[in-house]
This record gives sequence, C-alpha cells and structure tokens, in this order.
Amino acid sequence: MRRFVILILIVLCISNNTEIYAETDTHELEEVTVTGTRTERKTEETPAGVAVVSEEDIKNTRMLNVKNALSGIAGVSVESRSGGYDSRLIIRGAGLKARYGIREIMILMDGVPITDPDGMTRLDFVDTELIKGIDVVKGPNSTLYGANAAGGVINIITRSPFEEAKSIRIGYGSENTQDYNLVYGTSIDKKTFFTVSGSRRSTDSWRAWNQFSTNQGTLKVGHIFDDTTTVEGAISYTKADLQLPGSLTKKQFEEDITQRTTDIWRNMGRYSEILFTNLKVEKEIGDITLKPIVYFQTWEHYHPVTGLINDGGANVIGTDLQADYKHRVFSMDGVLTSGVTTQIDRAKGEKYTYKDIVTSSKGRIQYSTSDEKGALAES
Repeated sequence: MRRFVILILIVLCISNNTEIYAETDTHELEEVTVTGTRTERKTEETPAGVAVVSEEDIKNTRMLNVKNALSGIAGVSVESRSGGYDSRLIIRGAGLKARYGIREIMILMDGVPITDPDGMTRLDFVDTELIKGIDVVKGPNSTLYGANAAGGVINIITRSPFEEAKSIRIGYGSENTQDYNLVYGTSIDKKTFFTVSGSRRSTDSWRAWNQFSTNQGTLKVGHIFDDTTTVEGAISYTKADLQLPGSLTKKQFEEDITQRTTDIWRNMGRYSEILFTNLKVEKEIGDITLKPIVYFQTWEHYHPVTGLINDGGANVIGTDLQADYKHRVFSMDGVLTSGVTTQIDRAKGEKYTYKDIVTSSKGRIQYSTSDEKGALAES
C-alpha cells in the first residue's frame, strides 16, 4: 500500500515590539513555542491552545516515561494500564478510539513526525533522558501538520547535538523494573558536535502477561559551517516489546486484579523495531531563513491480536521544506512562513494463525498458549 500526502502551508505572524524594563536582576523567562504556528512565539500570542512543558519542569519531574511529563496538563488525559508503557493519550476528547497507544494526535520529535503510518503512536519510542521540553497544541491542526493531527499535536524537543551532555542513570524498582541510561555529548572541534545515548527499560509489571522492554540507541551530529548555516543529522534505533494482558470480568477483577485473562486469545502484544533518520539544514539568506528537513523511517511490527497475528511494517520517506521571511507590515515586525510537506509510505504485511493453541475434542479452539505465528492465514 502506498500513500502520498502533500501539505502546503502559509502563515502570517505579526507581533508588536514591546520594550520590557526589569526593576530587579531576577528575570522570569516567558514560555515560547514553535509548534503552534511553526514559528517561535510566546505562548500567550499563539492563536491556538498551547501548553509548554519546560526544561525546568522536566528536571523536576520523576520521569520514567513521557506520560509522567504530560500528566496534569489541562485538557490532556493520559491513561495507562501498565505504568505508562501502553499509554492512551486524549486531548479534548480526541484519541478515545484507541484502546491503547495514540491515535488522531500527531506526535513529533524535534519537528519530525514519529507517528506510525497506520496512524498510531507509542510513547515508549522516545528516550526520556534526551527530552528538554514538550509543546502540546490542543485541537485540530491538520492545516499545519496533516491528517494525523486532527485532535492535536505534541512536539517532543530533545537535546541539541550542539549542547554538552554527560549523564548516567541506573534505576531499579518493584516488579523487577529496571532503567539504564547513558548520554554523552561533546565537540570534536569548534564547529562539529555530537551526542550519543543508549538506554534500556524493562518491567515484569504487576499483571500476568504484561512484560515490557525497550532498547534504544541514538546518535546526533551537528556542524556549524558559518554564522548563517548549520546542519544536524540524527539516527535512532528502538526495539520495543509490549505484552497486552487482556480484560477481566468483574468477578475476576474483584478476586485477583493481577491475574491473567481467560479470553481465548490470551497472548496478545505489540513487538516493534523502528529506525529513524533525519537531516536538517538551517540557512539564512538576508531576511529569509530556509529550514529543509528530510527524514526516513523503517517500521517492523509483530502484532498478535484477536484470532490472528499481524506481521508487517512500512518504509516512510518525507520532507518538510519551510521558509521564513522577516518583514515589516504597517510599521510592525512580521514573519511570513511558507512550506511544503510531503510523505510517502510503503506498507507491507501478512496475517498468520496462532501456532500454539489448545483445542477441544471437537476441534474447537479453547485458548492460545504462545504468541508464535503458525500458518499463513487465508485471505
């Protein structure tokens, strides 16, 4: 299956210059967002419902996953059955259709879409140790970001390769929860910089058949050619395995909330491998700033569900070509932003039966015993 999307956007942003006089040496920094209009603006001047999770908020949050950072934002609900690893995100009602994961909401990382081609996103694809801030735009934003942004946009802003970083984190908790993370960023010379990170998170969880694990590695490189030109490149790999425990009856829930489901298909899950790469350029030519982005993504999913096992994936290639023009209109400074976004998806997939099942004497399936695939299912 091939999907081709073209998005053309033009935004005119005009703001008055205001002089601010400080009476003391203490300054409170104003919240700034680039996601609401694709240009840097104060949140109170943005014509959209925007919430900003700042770098200071991130530092003060005990953040094991993105769910922790988003909790508490007005109009945003984050639900989870497994400590954030299968989080369902709802913004002003959008996202209710998903049993788990995120739908109808565009998820970006540093302005690059990380939404699965089938429209679903999982927050466990993001290495939390790299996060510097999060922009949340509430409400429809298809004009700026495409069809998957019908309910809102979340832009996760990560550490720049131009920033020095050195950190090691090791954690252990209940249910055999383990968290390991390493980040190292430095410069090769005065113009070339890089950041490398690696992490592993896993938990046995409090319910049967609900184990989770993710392994991630990221390399970001940046180069400053001169005062007007910078280039950034990034490549990241994630392997995320999530078992889905299924539902319980009211009686089962009251007897033992941690027990395994007795449904026929009791080995459901979502096992994924994802490779993200992108290249960004920022070039100033007089009053015009060009910001082209090119990205490539490979998704592989193994997804045991009710009755069948979906085994497939997709390749995604896209571009985001943006140009900002600084000018004056009626003696006021303004920025005209225009751009073209394209994305091509090529998906593949097969459906299989479950390999290991228990049947009755009459051949009726009673329940599955593993998540291994069997024969190719008839179409």
